[in-house]
Amino acid sequence: MLDLLNKYNITRVFFGHIHGYYTGKWKNINYTVTGGAGAELVGKKPEHDFYHYIKVHVNKNNVSYELVKLDSPDFNFIDRVGAFFWIYFYSTIVINFWTILLLISTILLSILYFKTYGITHFSFLKKFLKIKK
Repeated sequence: MLDLLNKYNITRVFFGHIHGYYTGKWKNINYTVTGGAGAELVGKKPEHDFYHYIKVHVNKNNVSYELVKLDSPDFNFIDRVGAFFWIYFYSTIVINFWTILLLISTILLSILYFKTYGITHFSFLKKFLKIKK
């Protein structure tokens, strides 16, 4: 792989997935590992393990990048657990927004319907199932 990168004069490689930020040089190739844009931070080193994203600027003569740090939780257990649950709770709401909205609307409309027609204590089930008192 390094031979291929050198052959085509690649000057920087960006990697992802590892939840942190690392940069360095390996056999004349600059590399940046970036994966701090939302998932739980696993490590405990403040110089590497923080939420961030990378802005890459490309023009005819140069390629540069800018590291943008985001607010990150402290490195204690409670903050990490809270951040972890918030990320997954928030993403669940975002992903399932329309399903949740439909479910809440159905429940509210059902309650309104039951109150409007005087149906209480699920008495409609007694009629439907033909249960006698």
